[in-house]
Amino acid sequence: MRLEDWRVDISVFRSEFETIPEVSHKDLSWRELDKVVAGAAPVIRAKKAWLPFYVPCLLDKSKPYSGKTAQRFPSGACGPMRSREHVRDMTATMLVMDLDKCGPSEVAGYLRGLRDKGISFLGYTTYSNGAPEKTGYRMRVLVPVDEPLTMERYKAAHDALNDNAFGGRADQSGASLCQQQSVWGCPSDRAKLARRARNDAGVFIMANLPMEAPRAPYSSDRTSTGMGVASGANRSDLPSVQRIERAVSWLVADEGYEVWIRVLMALAALRGHIGIEAAEEFALRYHQTSPPESTRAMQGHQSQYDPISVVGRTPTMSAEAAVRCLLGQARDRAQRVVLEGLRGEHADRERFNSALVYLAEFHFSTYIAIQNEATARRL
Repeated sequence: MRLEDWRVDISVFRSEFETIPEVSHKDLSWRELDKVVAGAAPVIRAKKAWLPFYVPCLLDKSKPYSGKTAQRFPSGACGPMRSREHVRDMTATMLVMDLDKCGPSEVAGYLRGLRDKGISFLGYTTYSNGAPEKTGYRMRVLVPVDEPLTMERYKAAHDALNDNAFGGRADQSGASLCQQQSVWGCPSDRAKLARRARNDAGVFIMANLPMEAPRAPYSSDRTSTGMGVASGANRSDLPSVQRIERAVSWLVADEGYEVWIRVLMALAALRGHIGIEAAEEFALRYHQTSPPESTRAMQGHQSQYDPISVVGRTPTMSAEAAVRCLLGQARDRAQRVVLEGLRGEHADRERFNSALVYLAEFHFSTYIAIQNEATARRL
């Protein structure tokens, strides 16, 4: 395929925290893509979160809104939004590679390798490049490919290109099709450090890229056995993926950054048991429960406030500790719902009953303690 004939679809968001695209571009040419995500000069913003962000595909309009986004629409309303479900049936025709903590000469070498092989690319430094607290040179590299990539094939292609062209140095957060990326931007005091590079050559031929077979996609009706895993094996001594999913469904990201990061690092620690697809899916669901006031409270952590990126990190706790964290958080949240209902502090009877059922099924001692307390109050 000639570069002149290549086209790409992207969805652009006004800022990092938006879930509904401001504009959806279909069939952009290579030059048009450059104008949308890079342009002649970087976008100057005081905070990274204020930059426009994008995902390298369209978003499914036929899927229902979810999380706190759904609260803005009538029940069951459908439309495009940034979520794993909304990219599951979509495709991308470019790969987005994030190079972090590399030396400038390393990055130059990777780009030179692409040029030598006649592969087109568009590269630009990311917002954190040159920040005193960040190490290494940071650049985002977009590579056009000659065939549409499904969500599962996108990850396999990203990993294979990472190994074959970037020395395995690209950040794993970019391997997810629903991972949002910022356009070329920087704060005003680092504008002199902003760089971009473009090579107009050939479209990368996917048939030339050796790839492992992609993992089967996550499905909530599966058991943990047989799900693709990031490392290690499924463990029979840990709760099933459905049990963990039930726990995550009770979590609400309204307790600040420290709790938010602890929950996501727990999911990172369970990648080897439940699989990366499930870990990322649960992380996005939890993240989307963040109320506006909680989001504002976390705005000092924009560079870290990305659920997919966090779940891709090296775990900081054991799988056993991760299970205790998630199940304990879920128990406490369900208990709070029940106690608030008993005190008449909320009128959501359905959620109250669901919390009772959850505690009776999985935390029976807590359920009995609440029953005893309710009985004592009636006496």
